[in-house]
Formats: sequence, structure tokens, C-alpha cells
Amino acid sequence: MKRILMPAVIAMLLVAVMCGCVHAQAGEGKKEPVNAGNIVCPVMGTKVVPGKALTVEHNGKLYNLCCPICVAEFKRDPEKYSDIAEKQMKKK
Repeated sequence: MKRILMPAVIAMLLVAVMCGCVHAQAGEGKKEPVNAGNIVCPVMGTKVVPGKALTVEHNGKLYNLCCPICVAEFKRDPEKYSDIAEKQMKKK
């Protein structure tokens, strides 16, 4: 019985260690998106209220939008609208 039990325990420990390593590697390099800080909706051009605005993530940034229609439009062409938002923020 001991001859079977010891290898089984060792195998379970190895599996647990391997799962922990795979889990740790999966989370490496993954960063939380940061709020771009735009106060004007890049789609409609209207002011948005930070904290109440809808957001869309693109290239690690969260862009603030005024309504669900703008969210859908932003997702159709994220490069265009993220560029607009970035240019609007540089004008400040």
C-alpha cells in the first residue's frame, strides 16, 4: 500500500505545482487598461461625465463615450475614434 500511496502523493504534488506555474505565466504581462481621460465623446463631440460615461477599451486605454450608439460606432473603427480622442485631448 505504501508503495502505491507515495508515488500517488508525489504525482499530485507535481500536478499542483505545474498548474500553479501555468496559472502564474498566464497572468504575466497582462496590464489593466488605463482611462484615456477624454471628456469629449470622440464620436458625437459631446461632453461626457467621467465616472458616468460608457467606456470602450482600445490598445490598453479606456475611452469615454456618451451613449451606447457611440460605443457601437467606436467599435466599428476604433483607430479612427481613438485618434480623434487623442487629438481632442492634446488641444486642451
